[in-house]
Amino acid sequence: MAAVAPEVHAVPGAVPLAEFGPVDPVHSFPEYYQDSNGLALQVCLDFVCNPALPVPNPNLPISFPDNFPVEVFYFRAISTITAGPVRALLTPRAPAATRAVASIWSRTAAGTSTP
Repeated sequence: MAAVAPEVHAVPGAVPLAEFGPVDPVHSFPEYYQDSNGLALQVCLDFVCNPALPVPNPNLPISFPDNFPVEVFYFRAISTITAGPVRALLTPRAPAATRAVASIWSRTAAGTSTP
């Protein structure tokens, strides 16, 4: 008897960007991004929304450029999916980086493991 592979279907998950807020004059990132559903996200620049915010000195207030992380996020999620012996980790996020020029992009990382 031949094995039959399950069907796999891809569904688009992107929602068009509708607008973005004014650019912050201090760190050069937009204050928020809003999608066509009306959901707006601000950049996370505090230890409440990101307890592991990678600033050079976590004991000092966040300030640009002296005590500012190299990468910040407008959103970040971590999802673990287990199906039998297979475990998958999905981490979609919208980071912003400050190396030479303020830049923003979207990335999704996925990985699987089996025992």
